[in-house]
Amino acid sequence: MFGVTHFSSSLGAQLSGVFALFPVMSSVLVAFSHRNSGAPFAIHLLRGMVLGFMSFAIFCTVLAVALPVFGTAVAFGLAVAAAVIAQAFTRLTLQRPAAARG
Repeated sequence: MFGVTHFSSSLGAQLSGVFALFPVMSSVLVAFSHRNSGAPFAIHLLRGMVLGFMSFAIFCTVLAVALPVFGTAVAFGLAVAAAVIAQAFTRLTLQRPAAARG
């Protein structure tokens, strides 16, 4: 969080907002999950969140770029499509056997 605050003037308001969301969202979800479901669940949640953050970042980026150009419906459609493709790529990459990855 300190890094986002420190670099916010050079990143700009929109990009700073996107980066600030990750630690806030993570800490709240993990704290409540740990309290309600225990440490193993919180660990599983964190692993899943790490894998999903790239898709979320791509969704936000595509949406920010596409909204002024295409309007709401098309921009959200493009952002969802980009996030699904990114998540599929991440999942396929991680499911390959270690020997195939090099």
